[in-house]
Amino acid sequence: MSALLRFRTYPLIFHFYKGVLLASTLVSILLAALKAPLVSTLTVKIIAMALIFILFQNERLKKHLVFYQNFGISKPMLFTISLVYDMLITLVIYLIYSVWF
Repeated sequence: MSALLRFRTYPLIFHFYKGVLLASTLVSILLAALKAPLVSTLTVKIIAMALIFILFQNERLKKHLVFYQNFGISKPMLFTISLVYDMLITLVIYLIYSVWF
């Protein structure tokens, strides 16, 4: 069965995403407060996740991904679903700012 279809995959990927959750949320709040367009914020998020992906090509950092690979989660799937989590959180933050402010 594909790792994408297993329920256990998503909490594991969120475990990886927690490392960038605080910084990502703060960037989203800051850009929403500055009234930056949603498209530009999502573009910043895509570029940031691509840079993190490139950083994990380093041999020393690659070892941190072995845990996820043992569960059948590939690096592209890990970063893609992390990006989806990031975009969902950004959309929620922008919806909150559009209603309250």
